[in-house]
Amino acid sequence: MITEGYFCARYGASLDTGTAALFVGAGLSMPAGFPSWKTLLQGIAGEVGLDMEKETDLPAVAQFYVNSVAQNRGRLGQIIRDTFQHPVEIPDGHRILARLPISHVWTQNYDELLERAWELHGKRLDVKSRNADLTSSHPEADGILYKMHGTAGIPDEIVLTKDDYERYASKRRGFRQVFAS
Repeated sequence: MITEGYFCARYGASLDTGTAALFVGAGLSMPAGFPSWKTLLQGIAGEVGLDMEKETDLPAVAQFYVNSVAQNRGRLGQIIRDTFQHPVEIPDGHRILARLPISHVWTQNYDELLERAWELHGKRLDVKSRNADLTSSHPEADGILYKMHGTAGIPDEIVLTKDDYERYASKRRGFRQVFAS
């Protein structure tokens, strides 16, 4: 059994050697006013008559919306852009993480708070949000940010619907390969 003390000691050693990696979820960005995934889908669920208190398969909610109302992903992309691309204060959690010697950060978040926090501390992240980004590296980057589900700046490539998840292995193969290595 791995204890908390054991984990902290091992992670601390990884920070010391510059080999630490980090996985960031939506909870880190919520203090900036960004929504949870369920809250993000609340409006579109209402448009198609779904009760988010009863829904548990969130990719299916997004898929149902696309199939029923939008008939394309344009509206979802606009929601992502409107939700995550407006100026907000960088939360303390992001600022603290940016000060740590972390070379690899993984996230499913669409927002750009991690990038902004690193910049605030004079550091640069090599952002990988599409397979094409994985083929080159920024030589002056202090770390790599893997945005596994895309970024708000390129909303037509985000992972959100059931179809997106089912096609993830083929459409985002590079992320799976890097993550597995």
